[in-house]
Amino acid sequence: MSWGALKSEARPYLTLHDTNGRGWQQLIDVLNQARAYNYLTDLGCSDVRFVPRGGKETPDLEGALDMLKVLCEAKTINISEDEANRRNTGRSGCISDSLNEQFLNKLMSTLGKAKSQMETYDIGGNARRIAFLIINFDDSFAEYKVNYYRQIDQHLALDTLEGIDIVFYNQRTALHSDVSMQSALVVNEGNWPDIESK
Repeated sequence: MSWGALKSEARPYLTLHDTNGRGWQQLIDVLNQARAYNYLTDLGCSDVRFVPRGGKETPDLEGALDMLKVLCEAKTINISEDEANRRNTGRSGCISDSLNEQFLNKLMSTLGKAKSQMETYDIGGNARRIAFLIINFDDSFAEYKVNYYRQIDQHLALDTLEGIDIVFYNQRTALHSDVSMQSALVVNEGNWPDIESK
């Protein structure tokens, strides 16, 4: 295991606590790569390693599955700037039961960036590419999480992104619900499924 690359990437954020409503989020974003590592090993990948950052775009992880190279880019979508400001100032606000167009655009942009990083690294174009997403919704209690994932699923069905497998990591929250999707795989925290390789 090459945890040294992850440690090196996380080290600068150990002292960067954001006082503007995001706290240790930059550090947590880097450490979320460990969740993607666990996913790859549960999938059955061997030789899983964190890819050191270089002069070009890279995925976070690579491994092998049945003689096929597997690349994985872990991405975290965090709370909106408005929600961070609201939490920082303590002012009240209301949470919508649906995601807005701005969020869906950010989601597709994030997936596009993950795909680009893996394509740049995968010169031969033969690797299986996995985008592993963790979403921190503005709804911190996750009252509407099931609605959000349903909406994301519908959006992905209409706006497909070819060439990558999409995996969402559904974090355990105060009002937790397991979710499933048709357009992507969901790993529900605490319930690691038996994953069949595609």
